[in-house]
Amino acid sequence: MKCTGIALLWGAAIMGVLGGVLPDPNTTDPTDYPMDTCKVRVYVSGRGITHYYNVLDECYNCSPELLKRRVSGETEDYFHPIQTRVGMNISVYDNDENYRSSIRYHFGEWGVYTLFVNSSSWEMTITEDVSPHKNWIPEIVFLLGLIFLFVLWQAFLVFRTYWIKRKRSTSGSPSDTAPAVDRIGSIDTFRGISLVIMIFVNAGGGGYWYMHHSIWNGLTVADLVFPWFVFLMGTSMALSFRRRKASYLELLKKITIRSLKLFCLGLFLNNGYCFFYSKITENPLAPSETEKPFSDILPYALQWLIILIFVTIWLLVTFLLDVPGCGRGYLGAGGLLGDLGMKKNCTGGAAGYIDRLILGKDHIYQWPTCKLIYITGPYDPEGILGYLTSFLMCYLGLQAGRILTHYKNHTQRISRWLIWGIVLGSIATALCLGRRDGGPIPVNKNLWSLSFVLALAGGANICLTVCYIVQDVLKLWEGEPFLFMGMNSISMYCLSEVFSGYFPFAFKLPDPTHWWKMLENVTCVSAWVIVSYIMWREKIFVSL
Repeated sequence: MKCTGIALLWGAAIMGVLGGVLPDPNTTDPTDYPMDTCKVRVYVSGRGITHYYNVLDECYNCSPELLKRRVSGETEDYFHPIQTRVGMNISVYDNDENYRSSIRYHFGEWGVYTLFVNSSSWEMTITEDVSPHKNWIPEIVFLLGLIFLFVLWQAFLVFRTYWIKRKRSTSGSPSDTAPAVDRIGSIDTFRGISLVIMIFVNAGGGGYWYMHHSIWNGLTVADLVFPWFVFLMGTSMALSFRRRKASYLELLKKITIRSLKLFCLGLFLNNGYCFFYSKITENPLAPSETEKPFSDILPYALQWLIILIFVTIWLLVTFLLDVPGCGRGYLGAGGLLGDLGMKKNCTGGAAGYIDRLILGKDHIYQWPTCKLIYITGPYDPEGILGYLTSFLMCYLGLQAGRILTHYKNHTQRISRWLIWGIVLGSIATALCLGRRDGGPIPVNKNLWSLSFVLALAGGANICLTVCYIVQDVLKLWEGEPFLFMGMNSISMYCLSEVFSGYFPFAFKLPDPTHWWKMLENVTCVSAWVIVSYIMWREKIFVSL
């Protein structure tokens, strides 16, 4: 993928020859050109000189990039590599740079195409010379394979349980099953699911674009896992408070030490701050747990007030801070291409400005996802201003945990989680107007925007509800194998980062194809699931 970085991301569709003339168009050997790439040639009929410009679908309100200058009637004797990750809009201008026509097209991986332009009528057509590969097949095949293994595992567990019960009933020996612990299995399962997706994404995500973070606005699978981790951290806090019988000062000491450990580990930049804030604002001597309406909300009015203050500060700074050269309320990616090049040094608006002002350009993240598409400078997607909304994410998770501690009835818990999920999701939809781009507050992981936090918190409530119903209510599933990962989440994440470049978690690929990337990345995740199972079986649980 590194050799295609410029062709795939920088402008992401600029037609240029990589190392000279590409092979014959009928050659579809994947070693000839990389993943997420196709070959396109241009043919112009009539007279005159034409210019071709491109704007990617991912690049919102961007300046057109010149693809090629062609003389009518010239024979196109080679093919240009072009990205297939997202669709694009190709426009044609005449010799005087006057717009004539455009066509939107989403090219397929490893396909071969010809773009025909009639310079008299300016009609544009695209023909498919060689059909693109169905790059979704490897994902489906591996998914079906994992489902098959999952079903076999569950069948084994059912048989094992039946055999153990039969053996006990025959021998008459007492049960050695440990008494149920005060732990909600669905929380560990949901955490394990998030961690499995996180490791798969960090390993490469099979080379699929939706397994990488969004370029700017919008959501991909990769954008879900970290915020859900923060949400579940808050949920676990509520349960830990219920079990601890210590004074506020004693808890504060433990909280501070654990927060420092998290920070030193580098286990997500925001986590230490979220953990520390949510812990110190939660009162371990809060009113007794009851099942009265709103008993999970009203006694905690002070904490909610503090959270609302943080959200208000985020809104005021984001929309009222006058950023030099950018103005107020700018939420775009800027760069050389964004907003027609008029916001060159404005990436992230107030969020980016505060980080550059306080930390300096050399001390923030140098390769944001927007850099190669929008041609931007450094930008930190987990910057200082984002702490405020990450507190909200963690606290909404804490609220989900309070529902567990205040209500013992399944219906009460499920109904409240669903209400929170629907309400938060509705507010997020209203803030972004149900669109990826153009809303007042778009869903944006790079900014940790308010709509992003509310949307993912709402989704987390829904997912937690599903896991809770299946595992803790209906008891159709014990959460395995995700349960193993969730019960050792810190150690699994740290180990996966330390050994990310070692076999069997990574290995050299003979061909840069989705088949090989899926094999490598699924092997990586499977290996860590096995490690977590061994730790679970040996009762090895690492905590801070």
